[in-house]
Amino acid sequence: MRQLGLGGKIRGFITEKDLLEWYNLCMSQKYSTTIGKDVIRALLKEFTIEFPLTQSTVMEKFFAEREYCLDMLKGVWAKRE
Repeated sequence: MRQLGLGGKIRGFITEKDLLEWYNLCMSQKYSTTIGKDVIRALLKEFTIEFPLTQSTVMEKFFAEREYCLDMLKGVWAKRE
């Protein structure tokens, strides 16, 4: 990192394994109602920005065409209005 001039800006790399461990910890029974809520809220916000069609009737039509039953999604996976 020093050779690229980024030594002062980058302290390390986050791996997929790290993220999975952190998300599992946040969604554990101990933290799901505190940190977990914040994580889900942040993910939903970023998902909405990245995929704006998810907030429109286009997605509702998509789910209906494929006969997906959103009512079966429970807990953190439940459809939010």
